[in-house]
This record gives sequence, structure tokens and C-alpha cells, in this order.
Amino acid sequence: MDKKLRIAFCWTNGIRNQDRFNRWNDGLRAAMKLIEAEHTVTYHEPEDDIPEVGWILFWEAGCTFDSPQDGWKYKKLLKHPSKKALLFAGGPVRPQYFDGFDHIFVESAINKEEFDKWGFPNSTAFGVNTDIFKPIKCEKTYKTVTHGTSASWKRQWLVCQAMREDALVFGQRQETDTRPFDECAECNSDVVEEVGYEEANLLLNKAYVAVNCADYWGGGQRATLEAMACDIPVVVMTDSPKNREFVEEARIGKVVDPEPHHIKSAVEELIGTTGGRDYVMSKWTPRHYADNLLKILCNTKNK
Repeated sequence: MDKKLRIAFCWTNGIRNQDRFNRWNDGLRAAMKLIEAEHTVTYHEPEDDIPEVGWILFWEAGCTFDSPQDGWKYKKLLKHPSKKALLFAGGPVRPQYFDGFDHIFVESAINKEEFDKWGFPNSTAFGVNTDIFKPIKCEKTYKTVTHGTSASWKRQWLVCQAMREDALVFGQRQETDTRPFDECAECNSDVVEEVGYEEANLLLNKAYVAVNCADYWGGGQRATLEAMACDIPVVVMTDSPKNREFVEEARIGKVVDPEPHHIKSAVEELIGTTGGRDYVMSKWTPRHYADNLLKILCNTKNK
């Protein structure tokens, strides 16, 4: 690299809450650690007085920009004189949200197509922490596992209706949307609230198959890639293009209609099989994530 770059990283919720921040989006955190070894990175919330830097990286979902609570933070950020890049975390692609960003980093092919259509400069940058999420030897105690924040668009109840006591669900309980976890408990599935990343890796490895029931808007791509990084086959839904992308490209796992009997059949067929880690290691590691960011931020090439 020709010179050290100064980068300011922003997130509307969690930079000051170090406990929450250190447990947040570990693939991106791992990528930023790699970038920190090569460049100067500072962390901010948008209301901070951010110094002029080479680039501001802003991680958020599109819905934040319409939020009465947080939308003003986005508008303030766009007045900053530095170059600005958005790490797009999902939600609807509406052109009025993105005017003012010099580049958009996307996680999924479907979003890349949308930004291409609207003429916004964009590229793919995504990954998971493959040092944490990996296969380990442990007893398999569940046929299937699903993980992520309790949210109706993730439809966790589908896997529990399918697998009942053979299913494990874990993640953050969202008090504004407890239905998924509540219905899973009613199915006699094991429900475990948010755990650290190392324990999350252990829980994933305790199951034969992972299921991601997220719908079209659901995202949940990190959950799919984290399970694949553990060499666990994943079942995803036909109406979830962001998760289908990985399963179909890797040719490992199953894509099924979001119905309990289809999920159960796919899980039973996949028990005893493995696969996915080689695919993740080929393009979705923290090093890939960091290099794909740096290709735009300072014109570096993938190593």
C-alpha cells in the first residue's frame, strides 16, 4: 500500500456500549481489525464530531434512514466533507436514501442488482469470522439448529413446528417481537437466549443441520455462512434470495418452501452429511471482507 489511510467507522447503535459492540457482527469486526493493522481507524456514533478523514464507513439498514429516532443522524453524517461509504445492512433500496454516499458495499447479489439499476457505485464486501466459527468435535444433541435475533421475518417458529424437541433455537430476545421464541418454546424446542460467539460456535456444532427460515426481507446471511463455516449443511427458504445465493452457489444444503413438512424432510435427508466450510473459506473470510473494502477505499488488490 502506498500510504496509510484514515478511516472513521460509524454505527448508530453500539459504538459507545463496548459490551454490545464487541459482540456485534463479528465478521465485520474481524475485518476491521485487519484493516486497523494497516491503516488508522477510529470508531464513532454519527452525532459525534468526526474529524475529516479519507473515508467514513457507515454500517446500517436502509430503514434507519426513515426512522424518526435515528434518521437525523444519517442526514447529519451526509453533510460531512469526507468521502462516505455505506455498508448496506439490508432493507428496501430506495434511491432517496443513498444520495450523498460515494460508494455502497453490499452483502448480497440481489442488492447489488438493485444498486446497479439505480446507478449507485457499489461492490460486494461481506464475510464471517472463520477463526471462531469452525467445526469442532462434540456430541450431536439436536437434529437442527437455527440462530439469530427473535424477529417475525426470521420465522423461527417454522423450524420448531417441523422438528419440535429435536430443534435448538438461540439468539437475542427482542422484547418488541417475542413471538418467534415464544412459539418455539410452545413446540418444546430448546430456546437459548443470546450467547457469546465461542458458545454460539459450540451450539451450532451440536446440531447435524442448520435451518434459516428468514423471508424475502429477512436477511440472516451471516447465520447461514456461520453454519456453513462450521461445515454444517443449511436449509433455506425459497422466498429468501439472500440465503439461497450461498446455498445454491456452494451446491450444499437444501432450498425448500417455507412449510414445516418440507423443512422436516430436508433436515432428515441432510443428517449425516457435512459441507460448506471450503466454500466460505474461498470467498467469505474476514480477509476477503477487508480486502474487498480496501479495494475501494485505497485501490488495493485482493491478496
